[in-house]
Amino acid sequence: MSITIALAKEFSINKGWIFDRKEKKLHGDRGAFVGADLDKDARVIMVDDVITTGGTKIEAMEKIQKTLQAEVLGVVIAVDRQERVTNKSAIDEFSDQTGIPVYSLTNVSDIFEHLKNREIGGHVYVSDEIYNAYLKYNKEYGV
Repeated sequence: MSITIALAKEFSINKGWIFDRKEKKLHGDRGAFVGADLDKDARVIMVDDVITTGGTKIEAMEKIQKTLQAEVLGVVIAVDRQERVTNKSAIDEFSDQTGIPVYSLTNVSDIFEHLKNREIGGHVYVSDEIYNAYLKYNKEYGV
């Protein structure tokens, strides 16, 4: 929803938004999705906070296609965790499997680099010790 608010406020572009309900409700609106009513064959952009393996994005995309008969044009995520799935990154694996591009605002490496030994409000959140633990984790699981 925040994306549609920003589009309207900054660019006078009015777009609907929906989110999928993880669990079925037994009362009120019982639909699988909450938000705007999409026309059949609508074209959508999925927006999410993070991508780890891409599995939940595939599930959501399939749900959108099956339930709403909408076309997913792309995925925008806030943070790419840069984790490996098989021998590829989760983003590459998802895009190869679905043919849908994924765009991230930032990635975990940039976040750690930015925060390394940086004092924020009197506290260092990423010390050398934490940074080195991240590097070790990234070497084993990252791309």
